[in-house]
This record gives sequence, C-alpha cells and structure tokens, in this order.
Amino acid sequence: MVIDKTTCARTALIKVVTYQAKANPSIQVIPGIVTPHEDLRIVYDEGDREVSSNADIAVIALREPPQGVKPLRLATSPVRYTQPVTLVGYGSDMPEVGMEGTRRFGFNEIASISESGATFLVGKPIQIQRPYKPKEMLLVREEGSYSLKGDSGGPCLREHSEVMELVGIAKTRYGGHELVQFSEYTSISFYLEWLRREIARAERKNPD
Repeated sequence: MVIDKTTCARTALIKVVTYQAKANPSIQVIPGIVTPHEDLRIVYDEGDREVSSNADIAVIALREPPQGVKPLRLATSPVRYTQPVTLVGYGSDMPEVGMEGTRRFGFNEIASISESGATFLVGKPIQIQRPYKPKEMLLVREEGSYSLKGDSGGPCLREHSEVMELVGIAKTRYGGHELVQFSEYTSISFYLEWLRREIARAERKNPD
C-alpha cells in the first residue's frame, strides 16, 4: 500500500483535551482540512509495516481555534546528538487487546539523525553494566520514554531559552526487545519553510 498526497485524508477531526487540576478535562472536537507535503510518500508491506517513507508530514487547518491552548513554538534549528528531549503521547503498547492509551510524558535523548536531516531517532545508548557479575547480562540500557502504538503525530519537545519548542512529529517505533528501542520523528526544522508557508496560507483563508 502506498500513501501520497493524492490518497491522504482530506479532512480530520481533532480532539483537544484540556486538563485542569481540580476539574474534569475539557474536550473539544474540531474539524480541519489536511494539507500533506507535496512529496509525501509512505510505502507499507502486506503486514502493514512501513517499508519506506518520505516527507511524512502534514498541516491541519482547524475550522476554529481551540480554547485554552497556547501554540508551541516551531524549532528553527535541528536537533543534536545526545540532546535531551521530552516525548508526549497517548498511545498504548497493546491496543489490539483493547488497552486504551494514557496521557503521559517522559524524557529521552537524540540517538541518531538521518543523513538528510529530515528525520531523527530518539533512544538511550546501550552500555556495559558496571559493576558486572559473571554469568549475568552485561549489556544494559538506561530507562527512557518512547513513543507507543497510537502516538503517531505526537510531539517531541526541546527546551530552548527556557521555552519548550516543537522539534519533531512521531512517526513510528522500533524494537520490542529491551536492547532494541528507538522512536523515529520527522524533523520540524527540516520542513520549517514549508510549514510556515502552509500555516500562513491557512491564516489568510481564515484569519481567526
């Protein structure tokens, strides 16, 4: 199966949940128009596993602004190796058995960056356990937050000048084994010019 700009969904319903300390969450459902990147192309095999992807990013122009939500600043510079980041998600490890996601956030670091800079991986490095005990596992990985099933489209954040900014959009997760875990993200700074152009175009159509 192939997804590109001709087969991508034209509209979307966005659920905005605002959490408050001493009140029930406020939920808003807002329709929006989807504008995928012109070079979008994602190829899946027969098992619905991603084989390849390019320009996996889109802008959703909402019909009305969500209430009580401040927009995140878009990153203007690329991420760096070992840079600390914050992952936010609502997915689940086992959605196939009906386990719903839970709101969460956690910390990790930049593990690798693609040659083009269009995507990057988040994950902790593997280390030799110190001190070790003979006949026991020597390789360990420091605990960190990873994206889960259902987190696609979720944010990767970085603190810059004491302000949180959006540096990546969740694509997928690799792993399952405790020593093989990485989460892949589309880079905001790489597509910044296109994002700014599409956001400005949406604002001209609907100034509110």
